[in-house]
Amino acid sequence: MGSKSMMKWPKQITSCFVERLICSEKDLDKAISIFDAATAEYSNGFRHDHNTFGLMIRRLLSANKFVLAEDMLVRMKQEKCDMSEDIFLSIYRAYDRDQQAT
Repeated sequence: MGSKSMMKWPKQITSCFVERLICSEKDLDKAISIFDAATAEYSNGFRHDHNTFGLMIRRLLSANKFVLAEDMLVRMKQEKCDMSEDIFLSIYRAYDRDQQAT
């Protein structure tokens, strides 16, 4: 995604660090790039956890990007990351909100 030139990463990154970066980024596409870059550039060490996945899924859902949120769920499963109840409830609420709007 061309994310390597987007920012300079520290030698060690944590989930909290990635969460702060994603939260501080207002542009959703750039937030997705940050999320992807964290694992692309640290493929030998950093792994997203349910917190970083949950944050991205909630951001996608709040922008009504349901297909991308579903893709993120598939990625969670592929990366063997457990889905928390909070993520499930976020998905449920987003679909409910979308149905009430129509």
